[in-house]
Amino acid sequence: AGSLFVIGAHFPHPASMASSALEETMVLKAALHAAGAAGGDERVILIADTNENENTPSHGIMGHLMNLSNPVVSTSLEHTCCFDIDFKERGFDRVVANFGLGMHTEVLFDPLPAWA
Repeated sequence: AGSLFVIGAHFPHPASMASSALEETMVLKAALHAAGAAGGDERVILIADTNENENTPSHGIMGHLMNLSNPVVSTSLEHTCCFDIDFKERGFDRVVANFGLGMHTEVLFDPLPAWA
């Protein structure tokens, strides 16, 4: 059933929180195309700190990186970033795939223990 590509990434921070960092991921997009993973026929899992908040849907991120011939499934968008500065945005850390029927999300250490 073809290849499986697993991508671990930390997307660049956008120039401002009012803009998107997706235009800054062209190197990753080019690498996916060069590896033959961007045509939409291969199975791809993205595990990333996307630096995109909940206003950017997971299918938008995957659609930016590759052609989508199948629906996208993703973890739910949770508050998992930057606990040391009491950051309130959600959705930065995600697991997204272009195959499957759904994903179950479980956030460990919520609330965050004092020792962390």
